[in-house]
Amino acid sequence: MFLNRGGRKLLYLSRRVNGKPKKIYVGTGPLADLLAAELEGRKRARKATAEAYAAWKAQVGAVENPLDQLCAGLDQVTSASLLAHGYHRHDRGRWRKKREYPEVPDQ
Repeated sequence: MFLNRGGRKLLYLSRRVNGKPKKIYVGTGPLADLLAAELEGRKRARKATAEAYAAWKAQVGAVENPLDQLCAGLDQVTSASLLAHGYHRHDRGRWRKKREYPEVPDQ
């Protein structure tokens, strides 16, 4: 990243040293321009990769959405069926059969 200091463009790199962000002075001139161009190329490549990944993720999401809806519907049907047959879930855990206690005759 170029910063204007005293009317000159100076190249600084932002890096973390021992967990703290630091600006490392690189300098000016053709070598700094070459390094800045390399960094911009890497930034463009990362951006293109991120955009391609976002497009792929949107495409996969569009295909998976009907399957997710089907699974949600099947979960509702399964839950209703198990509840009707006397099962319950404690704290969203496994399905368990309710205990049946024997009738105690009155004395």
